[in-house]
Amino acid sequence: MSDSLGKDYWQQHVQRCIETGSTQAAYCRQHDLVVHQFGYWHRKLASQPAASWLPVVLEQSPVTASIDLELRGERVLHIETGFDEQLLKQIIVAVETTP
Repeated sequence: MSDSLGKDYWQQHVQRCIETGSTQAAYCRQHDLVVHQFGYWHRKLASQPAASWLPVVLEQSPVTASIDLELRGERVLHIETGFDEQLLKQIIVAVETTP
């Protein structure tokens, strides 16, 4: 068997060998594999960290929006989400009619 068969091929054999509890030599004889190639891949795969997925928790933060309304006399009214529309109208009328 060729080394060029790739990581997946050897990873499956290494995993099966571990699962069966066979020695590397016995497993290679049973599956017609070259022992030194098997040993190479066993060491190579053992030295690589196992890929694992980590859970990701996304927290939805409340959307906040605001606007700055420029009024006469260099006045600025800062308005945020959830404002009272009636109160805003009263404030604008009061501020705009005041000299």
